[in-house]
Amino acid sequence: MYSYKTILILETESDKVIMKQLLIFFISALWVFSMSAKKINNPFTQFVGRPYGSYHYALRDSLRLRYNSNNYAYAISTVKQLRSLPDALHDHQWKLEADFLEANFIHDYRHGSDSLLLKKLNKMIRECQKCGNKIFELRIQRRILDFWGRTNMVQSIACSRQMEQLIVRITPQEYPDVADCMFVLAEMYFNNRDYLRAEKYFNKIVSMPVVDENQRIFILSRNDLGLVMRDYYNRLDLSDQWFKSIITLDRQHPIKELRNQWMAIVQGELGRNMFLRHQFAKAKPMLETSFNTMFREKDYTFSFYIASTLADCCCQMNDYSKAHRFISLADTCRKYSNDFLNLQNYYVAKSKYYAGMHDVTKVSLYLDSVVIAHNQTDLHYNMNPFLQVEQQMGQYELQQKAAESKANFHLFLAILVVSIIFAIICIFYMMMFFQKRNAYRALVLKNQQWAAENRPYLIVSALKKKEQEEAEDKLHACVEDYLEKTQCYRKSDLTLDSLSKGLGINRTYLSTAINKMDNNFYSLINKYRIRDAVRLLTDDKNRNIEDLAFAVGYNNRKSFYNAFLSVTGLSPTQFRKNIGEKVTTP
Repeated sequence: MYSYKTILILETESDKVIMKQLLIFFISALWVFSMSAKKINNPFTQFVGRPYGSYHYALRDSLRLRYNSNNYAYAISTVKQLRSLPDALHDHQWKLEADFLEANFIHDYRHGSDSLLLKKLNKMIRECQKCGNKIFELRIQRRILDFWGRTNMVQSIACSRQMEQLIVRITPQEYPDVADCMFVLAEMYFNNRDYLRAEKYFNKIVSMPVVDENQRIFILSRNDLGLVMRDYYNRLDLSDQWFKSIITLDRQHPIKELRNQWMAIVQGELGRNMFLRHQFAKAKPMLETSFNTMFREKDYTFSFYIASTLADCCCQMNDYSKAHRFISLADTCRKYSNDFLNLQNYYVAKSKYYAGMHDVTKVSLYLDSVVIAHNQTDLHYNMNPFLQVEQQMGQYELQQKAAESKANFHLFLAILVVSIIFAIICIFYMMMFFQKRNAYRALVLKNQQWAAENRPYLIVSALKKKEQEEAEDKLHACVEDYLEKTQCYRKSDLTLDSLSKGLGINRTYLSTAINKMDNNFYSLINKYRIRDAVRLLTDDKNRNIEDLAFAVGYNNRKSFYNAFLSVTGLSPTQFRKNIGEKVTTP
């Protein structure tokens, strides 16, 4: 029985074990809770493993709020949250998101250098190409195109071509903002008066389902198509249709932002088309409605454009008092607008007004201004630099193709030389193979002939009958006859002593005779055994090698293999493979 003291000790130890288990349980629960809390606190966990198109706008809006806060600690915390997410789809999505956010934040808010930003963006492009993330590659190319803008046309065009190659491989379902990327390209071409390419992308955009989160580009594309039809094709009817399609769009998908301004823009552009048709009476009220709304909304750039058109329209109607009023309003709008692209219309209206006032000096002055404004507009929208850059890019691509063709030709020559060398080696190998195979087959035939003879040792032995003494001949014949009749050589325990006893001959005398017949006793016995093995293999080449070894007097396969190779010059396997084959020439 335990003493009271012993019981106390046991109870104390038991309490310690229980406390230890409780402590481990508490620590584990705390760790699980902390991990769960960490997972819950990461708002981006909900997107992991889902197709990018299903959460693009939610992720975009969330990151924009964090980015626009200009809070470095908040941004870095977001970067860490993105990096902690698992790469469920193996496309490096979250690492790229983190790198992209960090690179842009440092550049925009922490005075990062342009070269460092471009270096990071190009590194991310290589990573996208490596892991096959074409959506993120397009996003980065879009960022680079925004970066270069009109400051470096070569880089802008190179980037736009990369975007064009990616866009055709991505559907709106995969990346809803693919329409926005198309719009950026279309605007670039439109601003450089490459109307055909601009029209192609505008048409692609308007053919897509309208996305409410990016409704603006669907409105702008219709507006710009109206401008293309008017300014490039001079098709005012088609231009009207595109402007009116904005009203239709509003009925189907109510415009959420700046609806009044857009309706006023439509009225103004339709009025402008009426003006170009010389239907001034119809154009004037439409233009006035547009101007009043845009001037009230303080959109002075568009108001300046409409006021200039209204002044010109009034001059055409010989209403010079109202023309003067709209010229004054245009002057007011010009103070608050940096728009120089519509100066030509403004100076035309002024020249017409002063022509109506018969002020020749000012007419001449403003006509000169019209020419200057036209040159400024032409310079801004001049396509020549754009075409020159494209030509340079084309020449560069031709040079690259020529260099690639040259490299491919050199590679072809190298492969051809290696192939010729390899072919020569193969031919040499085949010749050696045939020679070796013929040698094997000849050796098989020679051994088969040897095995078929009754006196097998005579082929190998260097002794000749005429050099042997008659006594030795008789002894040799006696030994051969004994071995042939009794086949005692098939006994694995056969020795020189047992053979001498069987023949009734002195061991020493027998040994001397055998040494003259062959090298030694075992060499002679091996030849008899291998001769039998050759015969047996010739009769049945599928016979098991191990069974064959035991049948002719060997205890193991290795001894048989070595003896067979020594006597015949071939291994048992090589011999069996070449049985029955004819000797051929290569």
